[in-house]
Amino acid sequence: MTFPLSLGILHLIQGPLAQFGRAPQWHCGGHRFDPGTVHEKDNEVVLFLFNKDMIATKIKLEKPSELHLTWEDGHQSIIHLQTLRDNCPCAGCQGETILLKTYKPEPQPALPGKYELKGANPVGSYALQFSWGDGHNTGIYTWQLLRSLCECDECLGKKN
Repeated sequence: MTFPLSLGILHLIQGPLAQFGRAPQWHCGGHRFDPGTVHEKDNEVVLFLFNKDMIATKIKLEKPSELHLTWEDGHQSIIHLQTLRDNCPCAGCQGETILLKTYKPEPQPALPGKYELKGANPVGSYALQFSWGDGHNTGIYTWQLLRSLCECDECLGKKN
């Protein structure tokens, strides 16, 4: 099954906001960090780079349990649907922090269809929003997040 995506729009991405979504662009106290910026915080160095190779050009449900993505740099990602769903970035799944107060999500019972992918829709030109068999559809997965979830042999070797 190939998801109906307007892939032509993906080639129009020109800047870091489309690449990273809004969070890294306005990531630290409202200060803006452009591509190539080095930022030091809490003894960590963060380098913001714009990498146009981080754009998926083909998205396909290869098996009932695997999503395959092909990237502009030629990399072929494999993401198991359980990994994709378990890493849903929405506030209901991951929690959120508002005004320095962290809210953890309430534990949810596993509903039938939790790992059944029903559809995918582009969000702007920087992310995908997936619809699941249990009705969940609020997670917005940036291209960067999807690439980081890759479970191909090459990427799993780098993570170990």
